[in-house]
Amino acid sequence: LQIHTESAPQPDGSVLISAGVKVRNSGVGAARELRVQFGDPEDDAVERREQFRSLGPLQPGEAEEVRLTVRVRDPATHPELRLRVRANDVDSGESTAAALVIPLQGPGLQTGWLIPPKVTLSVPRGEASAPPARGGHGYRVQGRVEAAAGLTFVQVRLGGDKIFSRSAETEAKGPERVDFDAPAVLERGPNRVWVQARSSDGVEIHRSGWVLGEKAE
Repeated sequence: LQIHTESAPQPDGSVLISAGVKVRNSGVGAARELRVQFGDPEDDAVERREQFRSLGPLQPGEAEEVRLTVRVRDPATHPELRLRVRANDVDSGESTAAALVIPLQGPGLQTGWLIPPKVTLSVPRGEASAPPARGGHGYRVQGRVEAAAGLTFVQVRLGGDKIFSRSAETEAKGPERVDFDAPAVLERGPNRVWVQARSSDGVEIHRSGWVLGEKAE
């Protein structure tokens, strides 16, 4: 993600924030449709003007920009605006999000590329053809998460079950790498593994992979 914002005072005393959000496909496959949106402001004085904007398709390495707007009704009580921006892949459900602090006055926010943590799974992403679980027992979900800024949170789920979690919220800087090797019980057929990770600079990723399981005879 790469974000730049501009603010414009309105005749009614409110301020309109316009944000250009550029999204780059850093994956290995094409993204058919991405939806980009601000998170819920959770404040009645802040109003999102769009539910989301769509872009795509994007081939690996390609980037495209959309524009989001938000209105602050009483800028005197909001010298800066704290929001999250998220880009979600419609087909896979995978997403990248970043926490933003947007000034209401001055030149606005201008970021470089906000790089999400890198997730590597021991099974191919998006494929249900990984080796079976040897009768449904003894399978281990393995992988690695990396972020140069440090990792504050890593969680791994298999279906609805949490099988690994690591938090470094209280540390001055979290580890740059977290390896996981978690026992798992697989259901027959494809099982989805979800990895959620957040770096210390507020960039978060949800990424998934598939494991094919067979129950014991």
